[in-house]
Amino acid sequence: MIRDLLLQHGPPAALVNPVYISAALAGTGLAFILDVSGHGWDRVLVVVDAAALSVWAAAGAQKTLAAGLGWLPAVLLGTLTAVGGGAARDLMLQRVPAVFGGNALYASVAVLVAGIQVVCTGLSEPVTGTIAGVLCGVLLRLAACGRGWRLPTGLDWQPRRVRGQGDGTVPRSRAAASAWEQPRLSGLSESTAGPASGQAKRAWGNPGG
Repeated sequence: MIRDLLLQHGPPAALVNPVYISAALAGTGLAFILDVSGHGWDRVLVVVDAAALSVWAAAGAQKTLAAGLGWLPAVLLGTLTAVGGGAARDLMLQRVPAVFGGNALYASVAVLVAGIQVVCTGLSEPVTGTIAGVLCGVLLRLAACGRGWRLPTGLDWQPRRVRGQGDGTVPRSRAAASAWEQPRLSGLSESTAGPASGQAKRAWGNPGG
């Protein structure tokens, strides 16, 4: 639905073709009926997830090309088609979406599948592209899950030390703690904050008065 709304190429397919909603409801019903908490089911779900990820990436790229867009939008929307639903689910569960990292290759697999679909479609072999893309996507996803392949994490560009007093620099944590420990009214003055704040400051410094 997100892909179709971005394409603006008619109503979303999920609202036009009843198979989409029927299949979703059937899958939801099976999830309530079947106990999929066993270790054996974990392997099955990984395979099903890899297949679904690859199929949606290929379908999204193919539909984008059919709408007349170029190869780059096809790769982007193919990837979005594959990972958009999982990201929306994770956000509703108040979790960091899996596409943002911390898991085996996920969005990278979708990019690969969409790229294969685009290349093969350009060579007038869309069916071959779908088959090859899905197979490569499933194999790469399973290998990544089995071997723990992950993309490298980004660098921490935050400064670890800030300018302070005395020796020139102080750790960020100590500087922040010192800032919080200072009285909240110590930075106010009558010239900058007005007469009212000046009176409050005098009252604060002279409890007896």
